[in-house]
Amino acid sequence: MAVAGLLVPQALSAGMPPRLDDLALPPGSVQTSLGEGLRLYGMPADIRLLDIPVAVADVIPLLTARHPSLSDLGVYPGRAVLSGRVGADLWVIMLEPAGPRRSRGSISVLGGRPDASRARPGSVPWMPAGARLRLDFAARQQGGQVTHQVWTLPLPLATARRAVDAGLRRAGWRRDAARPGPQHWMRGAARLVISIVDADGGSGILVQHHDAGAP
Repeated sequence: MAVAGLLVPQALSAGMPPRLDDLALPPGSVQTSLGEGLRLYGMPADIRLLDIPVAVADVIPLLTARHPSLSDLGVYPGRAVLSGRVGADLWVIMLEPAGPRRSRGSISVLGGRPDASRARPGSVPWMPAGARLRLDFAARQQGGQVTHQVWTLPLPLATARRAVDAGLRRAGWRRDAARPGPQHWMRGAARLVISIVDADGGSGILVQHHDAGAP
């Protein structure tokens, strides 16, 4: 899925489903991967940043002509979002102008469908009842896997902090009181960094989970 929407001819002639690595971007374009082993809501994700010397208004027709399945277009102030299913994957392109003849944005290919079980109560045993998952993003890094999650909880800040603290202790986590700032917790080879803030009449819970034992 390049902004120019030009597939490598060999891939087209073979009838293969398009992949990001099969796409040719216009001269001067830069495509930067965010890393390997990415997952969004449990789905394998290939996410890349784009910098391309073509205006957004010229990019969209090229993409939709080459990929009719990218049929869901949303135009917002300063941004365009084009998406659709290509084979079994969900493709999402987000572009914004970066000058009269340049676009910047991202290309995301999500494999399969979201893992609904990750947002169900009990998917994070220590999370208080009533919490709702708003973001779930994971990436393989040197030394294991790091998962970033954002939850909201309809409890006042102080109550939410007590409930999270109690849940973590019940689940076998222990707090590293020597670390300043956000709460740091440890359990075996796993580490948690948690920040709880006021959010929309309740609380927001930001979680970074580092599992050194994950493949």
